[in-house]
Amino acid sequence: MDPVYNKFEWSRDINLYEMASIVRNMEAVVDDLAGPYVLGSDVSLYRMESYCVSLVAGQLERQCPPATMPPPFEVEWGGCWYVGPRPIQEDIIYEVGREYGLNDYCKNFVDRPTYAAVSILTLILIRFPRIIETIPRASSCLRIGLAASSQRISANSMRNGIEALALLKKGRVLKHVAENPDFSPKMYERLTKLALELSTKASAVTWREKSRKEMRDVLQEFGY
Repeated sequence: MDPVYNKFEWSRDINLYEMASIVRNMEAVVDDLAGPYVLGSDVSLYRMESYCVSLVAGQLERQCPPATMPPPFEVEWGGCWYVGPRPIQEDIIYEVGREYGLNDYCKNFVDRPTYAAVSILTLILIRFPRIIETIPRASSCLRIGLAASSQRISANSMRNGIEALALLKKGRVLKHVAENPDFSPKMYERLTKLALELSTKASAVTWREKSRKEMRDVLQEFGY
């Protein structure tokens, strides 16, 4: 899939096909930025900067947790990138989640785009730092996104496990955080704890054990 550097937008209604397409494009942007040739006939620094501006604007705001639990999605997803309609319609999400699966809905339309967004911003920070420097809140947006991502990575999930680490690896997030732990202390702490959690032997018999071994290998590659 060829990436489209227009701007980050979310679906105006809960259209699963459109939402999945938005996520696929974000992941295609990661692939493109991670490759050797980025600036071509279709991509300019200006378009890349405009795309970053839209990512910063599209991040869900962090909010103080309420006294009651569980927190509403707009609080739980603070700092993430949600590709569904806004304001967040909890009743409709729960209704769709009964058929689609609420966990799958969150993983596909909150977690995956969030991992993609922080990967995009990290790659641009590394490869085109002046873009990040010229966009207000871009650096703090990335830090907030990394902190939010750190809470969603799991050793016992395929999409929030090895698939998440594979995308973050491609986006140089693991390398950047390993070399600059103060940039995102929460992500550094999470990856370090995850490596410790995965340090037990995995027999690689089941898909979960195989995934855990792959996660451990990826983290060890970056010194965690």
